[in-house]
Amino acid sequence: MIRTVFVLGELNVDAIISGSSVQPEPNKEKFVDDFSLTLGSSSAITACRLAQLGLNVYFVSVVGNDDFGMYCIERLKYFGVNTEFVRIDPQEKTGVTISLSTPTDRALLTFMGSICKLAKTLVPDSIFEQADHLHFGSLYLQLGMQREWAALFAKAKECGITTSFDTGWDPQEQWKRPLINELLCVTDLFLPSKEEVLHIYDCS
Repeated sequence: MIRTVFVLGELNVDAIISGSSVQPEPNKEKFVDDFSLTLGSSSAITACRLAQLGLNVYFVSVVGNDDFGMYCIERLKYFGVNTEFVRIDPQEKTGVTISLSTPTDRALLTFMGSICKLAKTLVPDSIFEQADHLHFGSLYLQLGMQREWAALFAKAKECGITTSFDTGWDPQEQWKRPLINELLCVTDLFLPSKEEVLHIYDCS
């Protein structure tokens, strides 16, 4: 039975601008219907939802030493996620995604900042003693970890730990199929969206 989950990944805020007409136009000011600031990142959202289901969840990530970073940590704690492995890096700014949301779709603009700064050296060895399950999110944003995930998952499998990951959208639209295929050999649950998997395997 899965009791303890380690989630590794990006940690950022989402600034959500909502309305029927949110497309910016040069040299014009436009009104929108709503604005909200919330905890972003697929990894953090996954961690919060698992904690709400009663699992013991640890989050491993990096934020900047700024208001957004403190907000992210505060929200994780609010949902019951353990943040002892979230590193606060004074040299980085916390990442931000601006979501331009209409009733039918959304467009995302992301400032990477600390989003891509998770590194192998920040992954605690205690994972292999404590975790029942290991998950990471947003493969294409985790530039410091892309070549490390397969080895990390392979070690997890040796320790009897189940694994899962999601890809998210690839902003460079390269999709890196060989990297995905290598990871799938040591992955129990693969969680792309329909559109993402069609692009990864060139079926669109």
